[in-house]
Amino acid sequence: MVSALFTLLVAPAALEGVADFFPLNPGDEWQYVEEAELMSARSVDRVGEAVEIGGIKVFPVITLTDDKEIDRVFYKVGEGSVSVVAFNKEKPLLAPYPIIKSPDLGEKWKHQGETYIQGALADLKLEGRVKRLSSVEFDGKKVEGLEVRLEATVLEEFGTKITFTQVATYGKGIGLIKMESTSKLPKKTIKSTRRLVAYTPIKT
Repeated sequence: MVSALFTLLVAPAALEGVADFFPLNPGDEWQYVEEAELMSARSVDRVGEAVEIGGIKVFPVITLTDDKEIDRVFYKVGEGSVSVVAFNKEKPLLAPYPIIKSPDLGEKWKHQGETYIQGALADLKLEGRVKRLSSVEFDGKKVEGLEVRLEATVLEEFGTKITFTQVATYGKGIGLIKMESTSKLPKKTIKSTRRLVAYTPIKT
């Protein structure tokens, strides 16, 4: 852990750095190819206008398939991290959980709280690790990168245990470039990949 004084000194720079790897500019759009178990589909992530949840400014990222919304997640950027605040504006999480942290604040982190699985509240234990990458490439351009590994255990209401492992690569000024996920259910293991094929930032 770092001292309180050191945290105050480094937080502004760390915050800016993390935000660069997870752009949340309303109108920004990413197109992905999703692959899992011999299936392939395309999806679009789009940043919506900022809203307030519990007095906190957050940004919704809406995921669409065939122009139909299939997911909506509200994120906040602060204190050197990007965190999930809610999946439903009316039902925010009691403790937002970080999905990215600045390497300047430590390589590893842990979180215990709650999340939602298929609309139902579930207990969450999360461990994260971040490391810098000298460069990552997208669309012929090389930029600084971050690799984030998340390992999560989710315990549903009736005791069903699900574990998730995600390894995500983020590019500075771009966002998520690739994510490989493994989900272990009681009777099944599912592996999937999400790969960026186009990024359209909002024109300013």
